Amino acid sequence: MDESSDELEQKVVAARSRLTQDLNSLEYQVRSSTDWRVQFGRHTWQVLGVAFAVGLLLGMRGMRH
Repeated sequence: MDESSDELEQKVVAARSRLTQDLNSLEYQVRSSTDWRVQFGRHTWQVLGVAFAVGLLLGMRGMRH
């Protein structure tokens, strides 16, 4: 079970490479999840509905004062 230092180094390099790929993938997913343009493209009607509701609520609030 003794591994040479070269084998260990190769395993560390491979693990580091997998971690880098995973982090890049996670970063892409987070960016696209929080980008309003992407969300608008995926959920156009829901975004428009929320915008309408917020505008309606703000308009009604402005009428009271």
